[in-house]
Amino acid sequence: MKRAALIGLVVAVILIMEGGRGYGQKAGPKTLDIGVATPLTGPAAHIGMNMKNAILMAIEDQNAQGGVRIAGETYVLNPIILDTKKDAAVGKSVAEELVYGRKVKVIAGPFIDDAMGAQSVTEPNKIIAFFVSPSTPDMTGPSKPYSFFVNGLIPQLFSVGAAYIQKFYPNAKKQRLNLCTVSINMHPTQIILR
Repeated sequence: MKRAALIGLVVAVILIMEGGRGYGQKAGPKTLDIGVATPLTGPAAHIGMNMKNAILMAIEDQNAQGGVRIAGETYVLNPIILDTKKDAAVGKSVAEELVYGRKVKVIAGPFIDDAMGAQSVTEPNKIIAFFVSPSTPDMTGPSKPYSFFVNGLIPQLFSVGAAYIQKFYPNAKKQRLNLCTVSINMHPTQIILR
């Protein structure tokens, strides 16, 4: 009787350690947490919600394809969504929580003010970060190898937009745009469409 109880206990422990998969079955994919840090409240929430939705769609699509393979291991992506409020201090705090508390290796979504705060945490900790746009020129370059940007500097964005309009709308009337950039390190930009 004692032997049967001992065998039952050993089997129960093995099943618990196997996570309910059953003895001898192959383990499923591991989970890779991805930080989604973007403004979800405040004046830029409408942009942040679009950013969050785009990231979630990309994660869902990648997971539907079986996840990602890293060093021979398969991982499904798990988003951890936090609100940066488009604020540098909050962006830094959110990045600290994601990096130190949640142990993420990738963060996507911050832009402008919150990106500056987040980058002060991601770069020294070698965390890959996908930001929307560098708000200052010093956010890019060889000293920032873990930071990637969806867009270029803000004046470059408008130059690209103007080139697009010129190419695809060649008969558009001449327009003059006066753009004021968000950084005091940059000068106002003037683009003339001909």
